[in-house]
Amino acid sequence: MGRTKAAVLRNGTVAIAWVISDVGIGVQMTIYSPPGELLKGYPVRVCGDCMVADIIASDDGGFWCITVDNFIPSRSDTTTVSARKYNAQAVALQVIPLGSDVVVFPYPGYSFGLLRGKAVQYYPGALKAGDEVVLERYPLDQDAPIFRTKFHPSPYTNGMSNAMILKDGRIFVAWINDENGARHIHGGCFDPTRGVIEKKFVIGAMGSREDTPMISTLDGNGYLVTWHDPDFKYEVSGIHGRFYDAQCQPSGPAQVLVGARAVRSQAIALGDGQVLVVFDDASFGPDGWDINAVILQNGEIVRRIAVAGGRGHQSDPVAAILPDRSFVIFWWEGRIGGTFNKIYGRKFLPQISSHKN
Repeated sequence: MGRTKAAVLRNGTVAIAWVISDVGIGVQMTIYSPPGELLKGYPVRVCGDCMVADIIASDDGGFWCITVDNFIPSRSDTTTVSARKYNAQAVALQVIPLGSDVVVFPYPGYSFGLLRGKAVQYYPGALKAGDEVVLERYPLDQDAPIFRTKFHPSPYTNGMSNAMILKDGRIFVAWINDENGARHIHGGCFDPTRGVIEKKFVIGAMGSREDTPMISTLDGNGYLVTWHDPDFKYEVSGIHGRFYDAQCQPSGPAQVLVGARAVRSQAIALGDGQVLVVFDDASFGPDGWDINAVILQNGEIVRRIAVAGGRGHQSDPVAAILPDRSFVIFWWEGRIGGTFNKIYGRKFLPQISSHKN
């Protein structure tokens, strides 16, 4: 789980939320209006003693800020997840407590969907293996689910990805299969009407410590599953991935997409078959991270972008694709152990020139 999250709203602005410090003390938020204006000059306080898990744009023009509250990494049983509703001007409207062990994701036509169960967690902690996951859908105007069904990914499941809704209503999910001392990325397509996973398959299995699976949509032309396989010394990894078509069928083998020493990464579709991958690059040591990005076409790197670097501790990048196909990359910067950290952003035009903010 990163310390920076962003989502493009219906009016073309971007909602951004970030953790105030690297020890999980509170979340702030603001609205970014391209090419660099802030609708609220001073950040809005979201919550204290919490982490930001995601921002989900809603059909009414506002957004949901998903937070992990009472955040104590060593005591995962004390945390709870909340969905906090805001309008497009970042005015708070509603808070829905969702409980613990849930992952929230966009669900077209609804406020959001979530996966709930012992196999689900937002951050690495004590191993949690469980064979039952509950899918819930939340309507637009109520704070209780209107649909609930269960499915069983694997008795060795330890952490799940976000979920993607296929055109036929099935749900594509990925998870960490932790078995016999090896962690591999597995996945499946789930039919919510019958409560069964129609097929399960191995996605990764390129290494032995695979984690942080994420699924990105490719503008209706398929999906990209990405994950890391961290080393034992610095916990850094190349960015691994595998492409799938719209029917949940693999379009090729698992591969190393970016041979960097990344800690966190995000993949997001740019359109025309291109994928933007942003990541914090620890190639210069654990205390000298840079922010870099690449653009992929057919699984190959066609452009490299140096976003931010030099002295300082840059990390937790997140990208937002604007309606004109330009994009903004935000990142979190500060000193290790500090509580006065800042959010920076840089806008890139489709031609990959940039405006600095």
